[in-house]
Amino acid sequence: MTAKEYLRDVYEVNKKINAKLDYIERLETIATKMTPSLQVDKVQTSKTETNEDTIIKLIGAREELRKLVDDHFEIQKKAIEMINKLEDGVLQEILIYRYLFAMSFTEIANKLNYSHSHIKNLHNKAIKDLEKY
Repeated sequence: MTAKEYLRDVYEVNKKINAKLDYIERLETIATKMTPSLQVDKVQTSKTETNEDTIIKLIGAREELRKLVDDHFEIQKKAIEMINKLEDGVLQEILIYRYLFAMSFTEIANKLNYSHSHIKNLHNKAIKDLEKY
């Protein structure tokens, strides 16, 4: 596996982790907005989600997130070791933001005060430099 392929895998898992965090946040918002119903004899014609259903989903999502993070820890550790082999700190930053924080090139450019095209060029240089190791 090339350095770029390895870092791409790290990026994809980080995107999954971020998506799971967003999902958990939405579930938490729903759970805190729901109020328990005191009516026992209410007739339902369609299935509506209860607070209990939301809490069960929330627990499941948190468990899935924990597994994702646990499984991903060693992969990230290896990616950091790989990135730290680069001598240029800016190249390291770009790869860390891109692959470990799953940031877009535009976000990285804004953060580092470079143009989008310059970030892409530096990214390509960083990947080429990593292939030497």
